[in-house]
Amino acid sequence: MENESSESLKKPVEWLFNPSLRWLYHVLFWMFIYSDEVLSFLGVTETMDDFWTVPLSLVVDMIVVYTVMYILLPLFLNTGKGFVFISVSLFFILLDCFIQMLLWDSLAFFDGEPAAYLLTFFLSVFVSTGLIVGFSSGIKIFKNYILKEIKIKQLETDNLNAELVYLKNQINPHFLFNSLNNIYVLSRKDSKMTSESILLLSDLLRYQLYECNHESVNLQGEIDNLKNFLELEQLRKDNTELIFEVEGNTLGMSIAPYIFLPFVENAIKHGSSANNEKGYLKINFNVKNNNRLIFIVENSKPELPLITETGGIGLTNVKRRLELVYPDKYELDIENDKKYYKVSLSIYN
Repeated sequence: MENESSESLKKPVEWLFNPSLRWLYHVLFWMFIYSDEVLSFLGVTETMDDFWTVPLSLVVDMIVVYTVMYILLPLFLNTGKGFVFISVSLFFILLDCFIQMLLWDSLAFFDGEPAAYLLTFFLSVFVSTGLIVGFSSGIKIFKNYILKEIKIKQLETDNLNAELVYLKNQINPHFLFNSLNNIYVLSRKDSKMTSESILLLSDLLRYQLYECNHESVNLQGEIDNLKNFLELEQLRKDNTELIFEVEGNTLGMSIAPYIFLPFVENAIKHGSSANNEKGYLKINFNVKNNNRLIFIVENSKPELPLITETGGIGLTNVKRRLELVYPDKYELDIENDKKYYKVSLSIYN
């Protein structure tokens, strides 16, 4: 979703700030600023007596505007020196006003014009020049802000995708390691069970290689893969009562791959069977009509506490993946009772 919003904003901005159209925008900008002079030159309005001063006035305005936009703005404002930027820009605006007065009304200084006239003329030039500089600088600041936001969002999207790939790749070797360990244990007991477990593992790897290269997979495929994993696990341990239930229509729903497996692995690792005690493992998938999926896994706890190795990555990764893939669209509740451990996960699509 972040990616979609970033792309929807990126496309019009790329068109608006296309470098090949920059010259056109600048021409249109100055034509707008000097619209009176342009209309006079085209004969639409009355011809100006001192039209020869227009090119000189334009050059002065362009020097001041581009000095503020391309030198003062990155040199001072973008480095947090706002007061210096305003002060230096104001100096250039005043310099522009003085030059414009000399160009457009140079005789006023020598014809004894009243001071009020000179002040009024100066203020009008000051306001118009200030608006030109302020408007052009505002456009530049707005452009820099938009491009910066686009860059930040693109970096966030790239980091998100990279993190998702990294987390998913961490889960798969973790799962493969556990499965191979199970087959190794079986190979020391029963060759027939070993061959059956290899076939199951083959199906699991086929699912991983060909089905899980996308951001989402069909929920039914994920459930079938989980069943294969549990069947492989039960070949090694038969002292756990497995209760596997699926409610609702799973065919039309998609889910991120390997979201449920770490929770099931954790239930097996810390369940009663880990101490060779009789226990149970309950797994329930419930698809609601409002595209809400409820996943519940519950395991019995052994009477004696387990001594387990620390540093597992499965649960930590899946929680992080949920935050990345389903922001504000999932609820995770964990009950850690003396006799059982229960995980309830609700996902809204």
